[in-house]
Amino acid sequence: METIKLSCRCGQHIEVNRNTIGQRFNCPVCNFLITVPNVPLPPAAIAENQSDLELIKSRFKQTILLSLLIFICGVVVAVAGIGLHRRPMSYVGLALALIGFGGLLWVRFQIRQIHLQNEERRKFYQKYGKRG
Repeated sequence: METIKLSCRCGQHIEVNRNTIGQRFNCPVCNFLITVPNVPLPPAAIAENQSDLELIKSRFKQTILLSLLIFICGVVVAVAGIGLHRRPMSYVGLALALIGFGGLLWVRFQIRQIHLQNEERRKFYQKYGKRG
């Protein structure tokens, strides 16, 4: 995880995570509002971020597939429980279906958060441009 070193107008030196580009925070000493500037990434870091992105994509795909499998199995078990007049079986099936559906909602929420962060970065770059 790379960091960016900043200096406040009061002389305080602060290290922040590179993922905070465009975000604002207050200096811990003087409470001055600081915006984390865009600092160009070295080529090795860009390649590392691309591999991280591929890992995230593969994990999302795995989570989606597993959640769908759990959801479908849950529905099948619930329907079988209803057909066989076995209430506990149908409850277990419904619980599995809800767990699978929750996994799908979690992935949707995470993707939405990523899109919002990308939109904020795009607006930041439009406003301030790439300085370096």
